[in-house]
Amino acid sequence: MRIHTMPCVPLVCWLILACSAGLAEPDETYSMHPCCMSFVTRTRTAKTVGEDRLAISLKVREVDYDLKLGDDGNYHELSGRYQKLRTSVSLKYGWAQNHHVGISMPFMWNDIEAGGTDLRNEGLGNVAIFEKWNFLPESKYLPAIAVDAWYYLGSGHTDRKLGSTHPFLKLTAEFSKTWPGFGLHLNPVYALRDGPDCYQVNAAVLFTPCRTFWPAIEYNYESFRGKGRTHDIVPCCLWKFRRGWCAKLGTVINLESTKTYRDRIGLVSKLSCSF
Repeated sequence: MRIHTMPCVPLVCWLILACSAGLAEPDETYSMHPCCMSFVTRTRTAKTVGEDRLAISLKVREVDYDLKLGDDGNYHELSGRYQKLRTSVSLKYGWAQNHHVGISMPFMWNDIEAGGTDLRNEGLGNVAIFEKWNFLPESKYLPAIAVDAWYYLGSGHTDRKLGSTHPFLKLTAEFSKTWPGFGLHLNPVYALRDGPDCYQVNAAVLFTPCRTFWPAIEYNYESFRGKGRTHDIVPCCLWKFRRGWCAKLGTVINLESTKTYRDRIGLVSKLSCSF
């Protein structure tokens, strides 16, 4: 298995989506202050799926590490290959208007021949069960605020690089404020792990120039205590091509990293529906 990142692919896809957006079926749920539940990488909003509604999503992300941190503290071109393909299927059910529960099931492929590791495998990662509560709805002056808790089962395998063998807990909060034409979203995260704890700060600006095609910019910061940090920016787009359906596409651009391996640019896509 070899997966090569092609930076031109997202640009071509965005152009096709933009040209097609005007032909899409109007979404009757659109309002002057539209919002979504999540973007393409990590950022989520305070919105819940809605009472007695079900949402399903499929996410695919390709990671192709091309740099390795040397003993001199600088990155150098990676000798060999270190590629990962990560997919995840998520289901959410709204048991109340401001609550939903869900499950996320990741599946991963590895193709690694670098740093003394020779590994080609695939398997299930850490399955997560979560609950989200939007306890403060958005008002004219205040943002919507939600909190959620994720419990990750020990269904992964650390030695096979398929997630973690140990279960762990992740706590997050979401702050969302929308105006006609755009919205701001902030999503701090803290994960209590068997190994080093993980901190994240995720944010996004969403632009809503029309009913069906929404450009956005995500920012992701992640820090593993004692293992390094990363800063990513993700230009992306959301296309509501049918009522209840949304396709999302983004390019993950690494701005700075102190981890052992670094992927300078990657591709992520997501398809979701709700009914």
